[in-house]
Amino acid sequence: SAWKLVSELRLGLCGARQRPAPAKMRKPDGSLAASPEENAAVFRSSFGKLYGCTPSFDASMPELLRQRPVAADLDHPPTEEETRAALGKLRDTGPGDSASLGCQLASGRR
Repeated sequence: SAWKLVSELRLGLCGARQRPAPAKMRKPDGSLAASPEENAAVFRSSFGKLYGCTPSFDASMPELLRQRPVAADLDHPPTEEETRAALGKLRDTGPGDSASLGCQLASGRR
């Protein structure tokens, strides 16, 4: 499949990474989920409680926040020197896709 090819390409560009073990969520009775479906049920329950509530907020709060000064020197695209300096600081040990992108950009690949 296409996603398998993408994974193989990432391994070739950035070196091998270990695949994390599948998560086993703890069910309400204390036992661990044994299947992806049981994991999904635990997630559904947890996130339903978290995101299923009506938020409360004070509409005047943004006006109370201290505003930062405007950085006037950021009104242009970065120069090639600035770009190279930023790429030199990239680490390829970040989580997820950012690691692949970092090592590719730092090595000059597109």
